Amino acid sequence: MLRALLLSCLLVLALPLAASSVDSSDAAQAPTEAASPAKAAGPVLSVAAAVGAGASASTACGFVLGFSALHDELVNVGDCREDQHSTADGDAEQATTGGLLVWRKADNWTAFTDGYRTWINGPRGLVERLNTERFDWEVTSPAAGAAIYHVLSPGPMVQTAGARASIGPLIHITQTLNNCGPASVAEVLHYWGIDRSQDELNRILRHGNPYGMSTDDVASYVPTIGMQEYIGNHGSQAVLKTLIANGFPVIVSQFVSLGDRETHFRPLEAYDDMGQRFIASDPLLGDSYSLSYQAFDQLWTPYDHTFLVIFPPAKRAMLQAVIASSGFGGPSWITPA
Repeated sequence: MLRALLLSCLLVLALPLAASSVDSSDAAQAPTEAASPAKAAGPVLSVAAAVGAGASASTACGFVLGFSALHDELVNVGDCREDQHSTADGDAEQATTGGLLVWRKADNWTAFTDGYRTWINGPRGLVERLNTERFDWEVTSPAAGAAIYHVLSPGPMVQTAGARASIGPLIHITQTLNNCGPASVAEVLHYWGIDRSQDELNRILRHGNPYGMSTDDVASYVPTIGMQEYIGNHGSQAVLKTLIANGFPVIVSQFVSLGDRETHFRPLEAYDDMGQRFIASDPLLGDSYSLSYQAFDQLWTPYDHTFLVIFPPAKRAMLQAVIASSGFGGPSWITPA
């Protein structure tokens, strides 16, 4: 089957490793992973208090004004746990069985968050985003906002791949022995606001396999954490560029290098037509690892130009539109809706 592709990723013997780094004690210890970027401000910080285990509704509360409108439109708001109340900075909040309703005085928008996604009744009507994202009209300084969030631009649903694009640097995780697959998945999950260590993913995705993981295991795992997977064969540089231009990190299956013909996973974070290169957050070869377009295809061709996208269900329609706009028509599989 298309998704049942076993991909191993051996450590390159030429990589300068101390002898002790491959013994049983060191191989079992994951290296330090890069620090997480700043988390979303505002309602996201307090939603954990609003949605706890055993959260229950209160019969003595109700919804009014903008909170009532969101409650009527979004079934996942749930029932109220308290009445709307003001905060010290002049905002309004109301805890519900589904999350937290918020009205922010600074920009006069009303929103609901479940701690992972946020729905905003703002200048463009009711819109949805992840808590690690911001619409451009939510940030006063695009440059400052881009350093913390994935800033979403208005305009057409699908952005055409231009001369260059970047999703912003992915967190870089240095892989442990033969663990490029789980490390790559961990990098992409972090981009979407889900933190899993490569050791945890090793146990889940490799099942003790000394050589690597199967993409079939990824397909089975991601729905358990509320995510979905798209995998394609016979891909092109055009589809990779269009995905990156629209905010989707892509994991590709390739040889490690022209001199090392071991199977390898690497997540892509940028491309640059001027420099004729892709940029990867490579678990083995390093952060911001550059591959020329020519070398990239040479490494990719033996694996039928296989690419893998992990994405939240809220992005499913967007992903399908991006794939269609790129002209990709090869064999593919997507998590059933």
